[in-house]
Amino acid sequence: STLQRRESSRQTKVPSRLEDGDPQAQIDRLMEKCSEILRELQNKDSYKFFLEPVDPVALNLPTYFDIIDEPMDLGTIQKKMNAKEVHSPEEFSGLVRLVFENAIKFNTIPDSVVHLSARNLLGYFNQKYKAIQNALDAAKKNKKMTKAERLETKRKEKEAAKKKLKEEKDLKRKSTG
Repeated sequence: STLQRRESSRQTKVPSRLEDGDPQAQIDRLMEKCSEILRELQNKDSYKFFLEPVDPVALNLPTYFDIIDEPMDLGTIQKKMNAKEVHSPEEFSGLVRLVFENAIKFNTIPDSVVHLSARNLLGYFNQKYKAIQNALDAAKKNKKMTKAERLETKRKEKEAAKKKLKEEKDLKRKSTG
């Protein structure tokens, strides 16, 4: 009997050291980490409060939309991520924080189950997201400026130097005049 070789369905990944110079590859890696955090949050939501949109009618919450301007839930974030509608880790973190901040804002009693769950999951999210934020900060600090950005920086420096020189001349004129 001859064995047939099966092709792997796994995607080949470029080693991260080869992607380091590519800003889009860095964002893609961070967005993958965001997806992992989202999955963890969905698994940690043991009461399933935050997995789908709040239904104010079914839950008899007539004032929900008076208090919450922008409803958000983890399931909606998952759909947006799958559809590539979330373009940056910052946008992702804003959406996740909105889920829990809405819950805390609407459920004002600090020891209510929803309020406590939201607070705990928000704390967990902030702890997990810190690594992504650090990577973003490092990338911004190490980012090489484009030629246009360098020229703009030089122009601003010259402008500031001219302004300072003019202010010094005006000061001298006032003190001698």
